[in-house]
Amino acid sequence: MFKRKGWLIAIVLGLVGAAYLGAQALSSSLFERELRHAIAELENEGGYQVERDEIQHGWFVSRGRIRLSPEGRDDWRASIPYTARHGVLSTQAEGDVDIALGTDRERLFGDHLPVAPPRWNANYASLSGEFDSRFSLAPFTMEDKEQGWRLETQGVEWDIYGQRGDVSLVGSVAPWTLEDDIGRLEVGKLEFDSRYRHDEETDDIEQQDEIRLSQLAYRGPLIPDISIERWRYQSNWQLDDEQGRLAVDLSLDDARMGDQSMIGGGVAIALSRLNADATRQTAALIREVAERGEHWDAAERRRLLERLEPKVQAMLADSPKLTLDTVDLNSAMLDMLVDIEGELVFDGDDVESLSLTDWEGHDVPADWRARLDGHITWRNVPTLLLFQLGLSPDIDDLEIDIDAGEISLNGRPVPW
Repeated sequence: MFKRKGWLIAIVLGLVGAAYLGAQALSSSLFERELRHAIAELENEGGYQVERDEIQHGWFVSRGRIRLSPEGRDDWRASIPYTARHGVLSTQAEGDVDIALGTDRERLFGDHLPVAPPRWNANYASLSGEFDSRFSLAPFTMEDKEQGWRLETQGVEWDIYGQRGDVSLVGSVAPWTLEDDIGRLEVGKLEFDSRYRHDEETDDIEQQDEIRLSQLAYRGPLIPDISIERWRYQSNWQLDDEQGRLAVDLSLDDARMGDQSMIGGGVAIALSRLNADATRQTAALIREVAERGEHWDAAERRRLLERLEPKVQAMLADSPKLTLDTVDLNSAMLDMLVDIEGELVFDGDDVESLSLTDWEGHDVPADWRARLDGHITWRNVPTLLLFQLGLSPDIDDLEIDIDAGEISLNGRPVPW
């Protein structure tokens, strides 16, 4: 009886041990799979050359180093050693980022900046595929007494989290100051928040970005003090099987010179009806060219335009529309209010008759200009501007009509 129970306990313990080791092996394997996938994405889409060496695979601990450099260039190279500790349900990894500059491979952190390389740590959930990671750079101070300047920073940190196809980045650059003999620049907290989603089956893309700067100020003896309060940028890019759409929102609470407010307000614009397939092809070609990083002569630039031309023509075929949702600005210094809304449409019919080489001059080509139609309303136009345009000062609103590239102001044609 006792002997039979002993065998049963041994079998149960053996099964538990085998399951544990199997889970460890699976966790290690899944981490390695995701790491290889991330490296492949960097190489295929990001324009980077990626190598991995010093690799040590293990069920409990894995180690290695990733070397990252821009494709076709040798101006910098990053070395990212990592140690990954595998658990049954997750893997925790950590390391640092060392960046070498130029062909001499001078270290950015240490030789140029008096601070240790930034540290990072990450956690990867084996079953769900979700991950979160944190990157941080310690505060540091740089000073050159002979040149008479001093830079003081309070550090950088950001988090990257999500899963394959849905990644978010949230971070901040702490306030920093730069001071020299002719003034002092103070930059407040800079925050950024991005989310990128990509459906691999449909190739749909959505990217949302937001950047916020709390304050920027310059003080010096040569000019009045200049300051900016609460600047914000937001954008939303969507690309599906029908069209590409981009919406941008800019706002500024106040920009001041001395005690006088110069300007504040916001602008919201949107671009839509970009042909989806052609937009992808155009972006791929531009990325290919950017990765080469070469200086081109006139003949090479013309060949590039010839390659771009059919893709740009196709991208414009669906008659893109630019919408001015809000242009709301005010300036106490200029005693001016700007309140504008409207839209502008590019006619994409028979777009193949247009050529990108028409843009080699300084003026807007007539054939392209003739494709523009739209209407814009400017409310409460400043009297001085009305005088400059030759309009009656009694007018409250300025109606701007664009018909086949011809502009009229309140019904009166004006030259382009």
